[in-house]
Amino acid sequence: MDIRTVMATIEKRGTENGKNTFRARIRLKGARDETASFSRLTDAKKWAQSTESAIREGRYFKTSASRRHTLGEAIDRYVCEIFPRKPRTASTQKIQLAWWRQRLGHLFLADVSASAIADARAELLSEPGDRVRSRKFPFLSATKTGTGSVNAKGANPATDEPSSLATSSKILGG
Repeated sequence: MDIRTVMATIEKRGTENGKNTFRARIRLKGARDETASFSRLTDAKKWAQSTESAIREGRYFKTSASRRHTLGEAIDRYVCEIFPRKPRTASTQKIQLAWWRQRLGHLFLADVSASAIADARAELLSEPGDRVRSRKFPFLSATKTGTGSVNAKGANPATDEPSSLATSSKILGG
């Protein structure tokens, strides 16, 4: 996460009874704003400061779907929800998914990085059998974005050189 994208602001707001409240708002690129209201300015400043620190340290958004679910869980959900619609390719994909589950299934979705995929890909490419090897990448792309494209640059670490991944958990509905 780019820490320069975290920004807190505090605005003074008047209430109907003439008292002031302070709304602290933290804006984070790519996420919804986090806000909280306080009756004291010092409380608003403390909350903004501690929340910004937590975001920078990666502690604040721990409940996001990508931090709660593993790639193995995503594969299981894919098998339950997508396989019934793909009866012709299910047998081939079952082999592919078992391979990816064994190699990366223990990782949380947020931790499935381009380097992890590249390392697994290198391991796969060192295995014999061109026909099976060439078809083990499609699921991973669909898992990361639901569309087959992994990031905004169009790079797909399953087939291209490693690059940074945009974490997405569309397959988990989060």
